[in-house]
Amino acid sequence: MLCVLLPGCSSSVMSARSAPEAGKSAFAGDNVRPGMTRAEFVRLNGEPYKTAFSDEPGRYVETLYYKERLGIWYVLNMSFRFVNDRLVAQEQLGEERLYVEGCCSGKND
Repeated sequence: MLCVLLPGCSSSVMSARSAPEAGKSAFAGDNVRPGMTRAEFVRLNGEPYKTAFSDEPGRYVETLYYKERLGIWYVLNMSFRFVNDRLVAQEQLGEERLYVEGCCSGKND
């Protein structure tokens, strides 16, 4: 029962276009291009689970944060930085392993 509920719980923070197969990122190809506007990016990739911003003289910086599931084993934490509404940077912030090796092996530790 837990395995059935787990994917539904995590989907609320995943990219709207999270990749179902390992190695195929939803943020590849035309989904991420330098210079695209924030609106274009969100239309293609869905709403972020978190945002941050700073408003400096002549420069508005906004960072959108996404989690992306790759296959069944990993979740990538990604950030996308926009300066004056244009995408200027993409960064992988970390990687979460969803399952611990050997957790379901049936061996008594």
